[in-house]
Amino acid sequence: MPLPAAPPDAAAAPGAAAGAPPAAAAGAAGGGSGGGGGTVVCVNPGRLAKGAAGGTYAELHMGASAEGLAAAAGQPPATNAPLPHRLHERCKVEIRRV
Repeated sequence: MPLPAAPPDAAAAPGAAAGAPPAAAAGAAGGGSGGGGGTVVCVNPGRLAKGAAGGTYAELHMGASAEGLAAAAGQPPATNAPLPHRLHERCKVEIRRV
């Protein structure tokens, strides 16, 4: 399967990736598929929980965008241009330890 032309809005790294930050970060790491803002939410929860062994996992909580709520309410879009996702502005990442 070919990769998309635009970078993702969110990316998850493997739990034990060398050199990867052990927490969530939002920064200028590409354009994001929505084309608005140039940020990607990156998550590396650390060593993952598996079986009976303890570890960590990440919870991503994503809120609805104002544009998405307006579209769901039946309001016409202000423009025909693609909507910027701006996921980094409306998400919360929690790293959980078990």
